[in-house]
Amino acid sequence: MTHIMISICYLIHILTEPFKEECIKETGVDITYANRVFLYSEYPEDEPLKCYIKCISMRMNILNGSSGKWEKSEVIQQVSGITSESYQNCNDETEAESNLCQNSFDMSKCFVRQVSVDDE
Repeated sequence: MTHIMISICYLIHILTEPFKEECIKETGVDITYANRVFLYSEYPEDEPLKCYIKCISMRMNILNGSSGKWEKSEVIQQVSGITSESYQNCNDETEAESNLCQNSFDMSKCFVRQVSVDDE
């Protein structure tokens, strides 16, 4: 993981911290997964983790739970390194997924790929 990627992961971890406890309770996610998903970009296939990411995204107001749509301007404002183009790439890649837990998981992984920078 590059220095830039570590910095971005840490910023996202800090941004999500205020919602962590309530989303852990709501979803029953393993606390280890909750602690590591944003800080280390670890995405094990785990249904409660997927719903935890959805919960965090809704609390951050980047995902509209009623419509199931991502709030582009909020994503770009709050998620370090995401541009209009990278947002659109991720949205295009994930919009067909109607399960909001799976969609949130996929969108989050896509965001990580979009901001990843090779350490050269």
